[in-house]
Amino acid sequence: MRAIRQDVGRSNGFVRRNLLKAGVTMQSNSTKQQHPKWVPPKPGDWPRSTR
Repeated sequence: MRAIRQDVGRSNGFVRRNLLKAGVTMQSNSTKQQHPKWVPPKPGDWPRSTR
């Protein structure tokens, strides 16, 4: 999409809308799927000290 946007000199929204109108299937954002939001462990889940 970036290359198309640069070639036509239009915004992401313009390019995306027109690709969808043309029937193009968009790939999901894999970064969000690979890196879910980090949630800190609860105090009871912390490892106990071995000292």
